[in-house]
Amino acid sequence: NVFLQGMTAADFQALLPYMSIVDLPRGRNLSAVGEDFEYVCLPINCVISLMVTFSDGSEVEVRSVGNEGIVGAGTAILGFNASTATRVQVAGSCVLVQAARIRARSLESRDLMRLTLKFAQANLAQTESSLACRQIHTLDARLARWLLISQDRVGDAQIHLNQDDMGAMTGAQRSSISLTASEFKRAGLIDYSRGRVEILDRAGLHRLACECYETDRARVASLR
Repeated sequence: NVFLQGMTAADFQALLPYMSIVDLPRGRNLSAVGEDFEYVCLPINCVISLMVTFSDGSEVEVRSVGNEGIVGAGTAILGFNASTATRVQVAGSCVLVQAARIRARSLESRDLMRLTLKFAQANLAQTESSLACRQIHTLDARLARWLLISQDRVGDAQIHLNQDDMGAMTGAQRSSISLTASEFKRAGLIDYSRGRVEILDRAGLHRLACECYETDRARVASLR
């Protein structure tokens, strides 16, 4: 996880007793709107979705976090309650850190405070970029972007994503995702079945992806 890599040795050792590595199954709900964040989540090879839920039960993903980020940065510093629901989109491992301990350590360590605020800003930038992307770029470009991001996060050509997941990431209807994913499959870019996507031609997806993918990569590089 990039956040962990960015910690000083002193901060890491101070927080190590309050860290644990857990395996998170797909679909696991980590928090609901208004709940207190007891733990900050640092994904290793899982992906966490942050969802806004409306009164009719419909949901929209506003951001997702993989090994480049942190879930609960605002809570870690200010003790905010969750403003979105958080759910495991892609199963995998993550590091949980007691939020109260990060908050206390941040008040003692300027380095950790600076690092946490840096990642909080990156979270906001990703949300803004994704919202703009949905308004401007075509679905095939958006889907290519998110498939590449998912592979970067998971570290494997095979990713457990279904059409609902791809719809949430791109802000598209399931029917539109089905058509676009089928086009990708016919073009030899991916293979998919039963909630599993395999990336066959990463270079081809890269050529198709919108400019936001390179923006994403540059943002992650700036955090390292």
